[in-house]
Amino acid sequence: MKRLSTNTILQNQYKHKVRLNHRQGYLTELNYMQGLASGRIDKIFFNNFINESVQLLINSIFLMESGYFDCAFYSIRQSQENINNMLYLSINSAQLEKWKNKEKFPINSQITDYLTRFDKDYQEIKSALQVFFNDFEDLIKQTHKIIHKQGLDTFYKIRAQYSDDIKFDKETELVLFNKLLSYSICHLYLIFIILDPIGLMLADEEFNRKLHFNPSTEAINLKYIKENYPTDLIDLLKTTDFYKRLQSEFGQNEEMNDAVYSLIRDSYFDLNALDMIEKQRHLLYCDTCFVFSILKLGLKVSNFYIGQISIIPDYWTSIKCNYTHTSWVLGEDDKFIFNEAKYNIPYHNVYLSEIPILDSGMLIMEHNNLFNEDEIRSLENFYTEQNAQHEKMINELFESLK
Repeated sequence: MKRLSTNTILQNQYKHKVRLNHRQGYLTELNYMQGLASGRIDKIFFNNFINESVQLLINSIFLMESGYFDCAFYSIRQSQENINNMLYLSINSAQLEKWKNKEKFPINSQITDYLTRFDKDYQEIKSALQVFFNDFEDLIKQTHKIIHKQGLDTFYKIRAQYSDDIKFDKETELVLFNKLLSYSICHLYLIFIILDPIGLMLADEEFNRKLHFNPSTEAINLKYIKENYPTDLIDLLKTTDFYKRLQSEFGQNEEMNDAVYSLIRDSYFDLNALDMIEKQRHLLYCDTCFVFSILKLGLKVSNFYIGQISIIPDYWTSIKCNYTHTSWVLGEDDKFIFNEAKYNIPYHNVYLSEIPILDSGMLIMEHNNLFNEDEIRSLENFYTEQNAQHEKMINELFESLK
């Protein structure tokens, strides 16, 4: 029998290792949350806080399973305090430099008090969801006894050797851990909603199709919140003025149909649904309308690139391209220059054509078959007219501003 090394013994002694029953559900949700981010330019910095809080929750799972119970609870507490710091700094930029320079900084209770007094959205949501916030805070307070080592049942050696004598119950501790972790995930989602309400609207069918743009913000998982708290927090949230302001701003917008939704959100043209796109043409941006009009001419294009070719086209259609781009960086064989010829340039096993597009430079079209003379003529007439109209509109706008 192989003798264990002293280091191995020291590493593992007095550790009560467990396997969490719901670990995969937690890890699946937290893996999704690693992509949770605000697309708002003024909030992008705070995505670092979201990422860190999610990582701390992930860490807590593996710490608990490895027997580091106190560290696991502390990691969850850190996650909560960190996400509160994020919201605090997002509305109090004067404190950001102090935080960065590690100067004197408010403790968590001072931060939540500040948010309650000065962040209207936080105040409204916390008031409407008071039971949840109270329950969550009570769970956090229970962990303080463990983190601060109050009671012999928080000592590694004693709980391992004398659990019966001190009436320590590991199952009770795991119930606390599981409940706290579930609430922490819900809490993180709620704070994210306050930071960037678009995350809620993308997940809410009442709003999603009324947002006529493609947000960089990621949607929260409403299903998780509904399944992991006995009261429907989202229904309560919808009673707030916070939610009613969103309804007032976006609720009256026209809902995008399926074809336009795919176009605006995924840059995808379903060539069998051009009539559906035409019905909501007024929702499209200028460049999108320009490309749409080319397809209405009947040209069979697979991909459109504005400026230069990349692995992801600016627009793509239901015509599968015969060539698949496999690298983010173009190799020497992929580099080309349009000289006098603007149409039907051989490129691997497809063809490229190029025309000017409004103020956005050049539009490169990737197509499987050659354009014929009639198609080229109609294309030239189209872009000449469109670019002239656009230039006239811009000139008239500048004249009006003088």
